[in-house]
Amino acid sequence: ETFTYRIQPSGTSYPDKDSGATTTNLSRLKVDYAIPANATFVSAAVVAGTSVGLDSVAPNVLRVNDSGNVDGSGGILRLSGNNQVIGNSPTTSTNSEGGIRVPKSKKNLDGSTNGNGDTWFRLPAVDVTMVAGATGVIQPKVRTAGAAGNLGASENFSTQLAKASFLGTQWAPTRCSPRENKDIT
Repeated sequence: ETFTYRIQPSGTSYPDKDSGATTTNLSRLKVDYAIPANATFVSAAVVAGTSVGLDSVAPNVLRVNDSGNVDGSGGILRLSGNNQVIGNSPTTSTNSEGGIRVPKSKKNLDGSTNGNGDTWFRLPAVDVTMVAGATGVIQPKVRTAGAAGNLGASENFSTQLAKASFLGTQWAPTRCSPRENKDIT
C-alpha cells in the first residue's frame, strides 16, 4: 500500500538580543529526518505555503547519506536550502550566510509585532510518500542514529547559524539533538 505522511517542525523564534549581542538573522537551517524502516521510500516534497518568515534559498528536501552527501539510497531526508548548512554536507560554513535564512522581523507567526522583539518563523512541512512493507509499525522520526545522537555534532537533526553584532560580526553555529538535558544520551 502506498501512503503519504506530513512532517513539520514547530514554529520557533530567536531573540532580538542575547548576552549583549544584537541578533541579525539565522541562516543555514536544516532538519534531518530518518527514513522509516519497514517501508520503501518513494518521494518527498516541500509543501508550498507552509513556512513563515524565510528568505534566501528556497527550502527543499534531499535524500542524503550519513556524511550529508546527496545519495539516492541514503537513509536521511534533509530539509535545507540546497544542503547549505553548518556541517555534515559538502557545502558548509560556520562564518558566512547561506541556505535558508530567517531575517530579523520582530514578528510573531501571525505577522503581529512581537513585544519582546523576538523573530518567529516556521520551516515548511514535507510530504513523504512510502510503500508499506511487511506488517508492523512505520514510525517517522528525526535523525538520531550514529553521530547524530552525540551532543553538539554537525550531524544533529537540527542545525543553524546565528549571526549577531557585538563589537563586530559574531557567528554562533547551533546544533540540536533531542534530549531533556545535555547529560542524557
